[in-house]
Amino acid sequence: QQSGDTFQIRYFVEDSFFAAGGPIFLIMGGEGTAGGAGCSDAAVNHSAVCVAVEHRFYGESVPQGGLTNAALRAGLYTEFNLADTSAVVDAVRAAYPTSSGDVVANGGSYSGATCA
Repeated sequence: QQSGDTFQIRYFVEDSFFAAGGPIFLIMGGEGTAGGAGCSDAAVNHSAVCVAVEHRFYGESVPQGGLTNAALRAGLYTEFNLADTSAVVDAVRAAYPTSSGDVVANGGSYSGATCA
């Protein structure tokens, strides 16, 4: 948020297939609630830790101010979504220090466009 306030962004981790040196496979948050993280065949083959990030203002990831018009106008920007996702990646890298740290991001439609 512009004021520097913080809130809890919700994300899910699936690490059943993770092995040291594996990357982070990231499912970008989009226009809906996140319900968990799953690992694709590619993620399993690369021994990845899989992470799904919930986009701010969707699901339970609602900043202070709630879903008011003013809060949405102040905080519903792609740049903020990317900053939120970056913070999650930092947290996952800290939690999985033996990962390669490389990130493979994916998503569809809007969330796919934010991967670039």
